[in-house]
Amino acid sequence: PQNWNQTWEQSIKPQTIGRFYVRPTWVAESDDQDHIELLIDPKMAFGTGYHATTRLLLEWIPEIISEGDVVLDAGTGTGILGIAALKVGASSAFGFDIDEWSKDNAEENMELNGVSNFQVQLGSTEVIPAGSTYDVILANINRNALIYLIPLLLSYLKKGGKLLLSGLLREDEETILTLDSVKALN
Repeated sequence: PQNWNQTWEQSIKPQTIGRFYVRPTWVAESDDQDHIELLIDPKMAFGTGYHATTRLLLEWIPEIISEGDVVLDAGTGTGILGIAALKVGASSAFGFDIDEWSKDNAEENMELNGVSNFQVQLGSTEVIPAGSTYDVILANINRNALIYLIPLLLSYLKKGGKLLLSGLLREDEETILTLDSVKALN
């Protein structure tokens, strides 16, 4: 007999990712006041900061998000990206995910971080509020999902807004850049 939860919890270590200190609740706070703390208790949802695609977006967020930005977090997972955006100055965030456990986990992590201006819905782009537009759209999803979603996401992007994509390989660049919806941006 083994306590698998205890074994799993011991494998999750705090991490410094750019300006963020990401930790689960069972690990002590950092003494470093220069970092922005993100409390993320991972469950079944994607987004602990251990994956390179999540780390990349976390590193970009402080440079990309401006005070008052409205953010869309496509495929929100644990909510880590939307929470990070709010902690650096975004005024609100809307997230969606097709996995029910992601919605629940994101809401738990929002509460842990004292974030109330982040709404998460179960579903895909059909749950984005009609008529809404976003200054920044974050999408950390796989290549095939991104190819399908990019034209839909761009329809919600404000003029001059920023679409940040992660979950792609270097060899996917040409495929993404030759999408008609992306070429229309130039």
